[in-house]
Amino acid sequence: MEMAKKIPVSIPAISIARSILGRDLAESLFSLFLCTVGDLFTGIAMGIFTGYLEMLPALLILIPPTIGMRGNIFASLGSRLGTYLHTGEISPSFKMNPLLTQNIYSSMALTGISGILLGFLSTLVSHLLGMKASIYDMVLISIIAGILSAIVMLLFTFIIAFLSFR
Repeated sequence: MEMAKKIPVSIPAISIARSILGRDLAESLFSLFLCTVGDLFTGIAMGIFTGYLEMLPALLILIPPTIGMRGNIFASLGSRLGTYLHTGEISPSFKMNPLLTQNIYSSMALTGISGILLGFLSTLVSHLLGMKASIYDMVLISIIAGILSAIVMLLFTFIIAFLSFR
């Protein structure tokens, strides 16, 4: 067997690698901290609203895909905003232009359509599992939750995209 050759690494290369790793670690830790705080508040809210979940257990079927749907819709919006900013198609300001308006409308439309579909699907699954759930309640809850969260997520998506670009 051949011995692995040692590659000489200079001291400046090591310090550059450490500074890059340190910066990446700091950015990652900040993001993880924000996610942890968000999860904490979500857990507290779920604990407070346990009574409602006991009244309508089909919400436990509706909540996880709803959260995932919001993340997918607004992550893609954030990605498009980043691309538009870096290609110079938009500037980091809250002045409305047709491109931003189109993206806001499409995100809201996706949220509404997905909310309706998730309401129907969660009702179907809850009936298959033997739970009582009104299709009107589930669709209405899904749409209202989608619209309320979309307003908040739109604001945060734009703020984060614009601030990270600067």
